[in-house]
Amino acid sequence: MIYGGHQERNRRRGTESVPLIVGMGKAAELARKRLPNYEKKVRPLRDALEKGILDAIPNTELNSHKIHRLANTTHITFHDIESEALLILLDQEGVCASSGSACLADSG
Repeated sequence: MIYGGHQERNRRRGTESVPLIVGMGKAAELARKRLPNYEKKVRPLRDALEKGILDAIPNTELNSHKIHRLANTTHITFHDIESEALLILLDQEGVCASSGSACLADSG
């Protein structure tokens, strides 16, 4: 029996998926071509969304650096509201949001 490390979910080391690696390389190639224009387009939209939320909704707070961060991501705390209720309301409006980090999705 061959054992893997816990970081590999106990799978044998060296069993990387070659098709997925090739796909990631292609995605990186496409991103390199498209990201400069993407950021110029998306950052103002994110900033306008944040300003609208922070100005209109009391007890909200931006949780990240004002400038040095990803253009397509916002991180706002809504004090005095349950996260599940907020996520349901946002989902009904077509907004993708989460109340926790993706790296904790498997912890339960």
